Amino acid sequence: MNGFEEGVPVILTGDLNTHPGSQVYERFTGSGVLSDSWRTADVRKGIGLGTFNDFTDDQGGGEERRIDWVLVSESWNVDRAEIVDIRVDGRFPSDHFPLYATISLKKSGSG
Repeated sequence: MNGFEEGVPVILTGDLNTHPGSQVYERFTGSGVLSDSWRTADVRKGIGLGTFNDFTDDQGGGEERRIDWVLVSESWNVDRAEIVDIRVDGRFPSDHFPLYATISLKKSGSG
Protein backbone atom coordinates (compact mmCIF):
# COMPACT_ATOMS: atom_id res chain seq x y z
CA MET A 1 0.00 0.00 0.00
CA ASN A 2 1.55 3.28 -1.01
CA GLY A 3 2.48 5.48 1.92
CA PHE A 4 2.30 2.79 4.62
CA GLU A 5 4.89 0.38 5.87
CA GLU A 6 4.00 -3.23 5.20
CA GLY A 7 2.04 -4.78 8.06
CA VAL A 8 0.74 -1.50 9.49
CA PRO A 9 -2.87 -2.06 10.68
CA VAL A 10 -5.25 0.05 8.57
CA ILE A 11 -8.96 0.80 8.98
CA LEU A 12 -10.77 2.91 6.39
CA THR A 13 -14.35 3.97 7.09
CA GLY A 14 -16.68 6.22 5.23
CA ASP A 15 -19.65 7.07 3.13
CA LEU A 16 -18.05 6.37 -0.22
CA ASN A 17 -21.24 6.84 -2.26
CA THR A 18 -20.66 3.80 -4.39
CA HIS A 19 -21.72 0.17 -4.13
CA PRO A 20 -19.90 -3.17 -3.97
CA GLY A 21 -18.84 -4.20 -7.44
CA SER A 22 -18.23 -0.64 -8.57
CA GLN A 23 -14.90 0.47 -9.98
CA VAL A 24 -14.16 2.44 -6.79
CA TYR A 25 -14.96 -0.56 -4.58
CA GLU A 26 -12.72 -2.79 -6.69
CA ARG A 27 -9.93 -0.21 -6.50
CA PHE A 28 -10.00 -0.39 -2.70
CA THR A 29 -10.53 -4.13 -2.30
CA GLY A 30 -9.24 -5.70 -5.50
CA SER A 31 -5.55 -5.72 -4.57
CA GLY A 32 -6.14 -7.70 -1.38
CA VAL A 33 -4.61 -4.97 0.78
CA LEU A 34 -8.01 -3.98 2.19
CA SER A 35 -11.05 -6.17 2.66
CA ASP A 36 -14.70 -5.33 3.19
CA SER A 37 -15.55 -6.04 6.83
CA TRP A 38 -19.17 -6.71 5.86
CA ARG A 39 -18.11 -9.57 3.60
CA THR A 40 -15.45 -11.05 5.89
CA ALA A 41 -17.28 -10.82 9.23
CA ASP A 42 -17.87 -14.04 11.13
CA VAL A 43 -21.39 -12.78 12.03
CA ARG A 44 -23.49 -10.33 10.01
CA LYS A 45 -26.74 -8.66 11.03
CA GLY A 46 -28.83 -6.75 8.53
CA ILE A 47 -28.27 -9.04 5.55
CA GLY A 48 -30.12 -7.76 2.49
CA LEU A 49 -30.09 -4.18 3.70
CA GLY A 50 -28.29 -1.29 2.11
CA THR A 51 -27.06 1.72 4.04
CA PHE A 52 -28.72 4.59 2.14
CA ASN A 53 -32.32 4.91 3.31
CA ASP A 54 -32.99 8.52 2.18
CA PHE A 55 -35.17 8.89 5.32
CA THR A 56 -37.84 6.70 3.69
CA ASP A 57 -36.60 3.22 2.73
CA ASP A 58 -36.83 0.52 5.43
CA GLN A 59 -34.46 -1.66 3.39
CA GLY A 60 -31.82 1.03 2.82
CA GLY A 61 -32.07 0.41 -0.90
CA GLY A 62 -31.03 -3.22 -0.58
CA GLU A 63 -27.56 -4.73 -0.97
CA GLU A 64 -26.83 -2.68 -4.09
CA ARG A 65 -27.16 0.49 -1.97
CA ARG A 66 -24.58 -0.50 0.65
CA ILE A 67 -22.50 2.62 0.10
CA ASP A 68 -20.97 2.99 3.57
CA TRP A 69 -17.97 0.79 4.33
CA VAL A 70 -15.56 -0.35 7.00
CA LEU A 71 -12.49 -1.62 5.15
CA VAL A 72 -9.64 -3.29 7.01
CA SER A 73 -6.15 -4.56 6.31
CA GLU A 74 -5.17 -8.16 6.97
CA SER A 75 -3.98 -7.19 10.48
CA TRP A 76 -7.59 -7.29 11.72
CA ASN A 77 -10.08 -10.03 12.62
CA VAL A 78 -13.66 -9.02 11.84
CA ASP A 79 -15.89 -10.68 14.40
CA ARG A 80 -19.18 -8.97 13.58
CA ALA A 81 -20.65 -6.45 11.17
CA GLU A 82 -24.09 -4.91 11.38
CA ILE A 83 -26.20 -2.51 9.37
CA VAL A 84 -28.07 -0.78 12.19
CA ASP A 85 -31.60 -0.15 10.90
CA ILE A 86 -33.01 1.63 13.92
CA ARG A 87 -35.59 4.36 14.12
CA VAL A 88 -36.11 6.83 16.92
CA ASP A 89 -39.78 7.53 17.63
CA GLY A 90 -40.55 5.93 14.26
CA ARG A 91 -38.19 8.25 12.40
CA PHE A 92 -34.86 7.61 10.75
CA PRO A 93 -32.05 9.37 12.65
CA SER A 94 -30.11 9.87 9.39
CA ASP A 95 -30.44 9.32 5.66
CA HIS A 96 -27.96 6.43 6.08
CA PHE A 97 -28.08 3.38 8.31
CA PRO A 98 -24.88 3.14 10.35
CA LEU A 99 -22.50 0.27 9.69
CA TYR A 100 -21.03 -1.18 12.86
CA ALA A 101 -18.09 -3.58 12.99
CA THR A 102 -16.48 -5.40 15.91
CA ILE A 103 -12.85 -5.95 15.05
CA SER A 104 -9.75 -7.04 16.93
CA LEU A 105 -6.08 -6.79 16.12
CA LYS A 106 -4.59 -10.17 15.24
CA LYS A 107 -1.85 -11.39 17.50
CA SER A 108 1.64 -10.81 16.15
CA GLY A 109 2.72 -13.60 13.86
CA SER A 110 -0.85 -14.83 13.14
CA GLY A 111 -1.12 -13.04 9.78
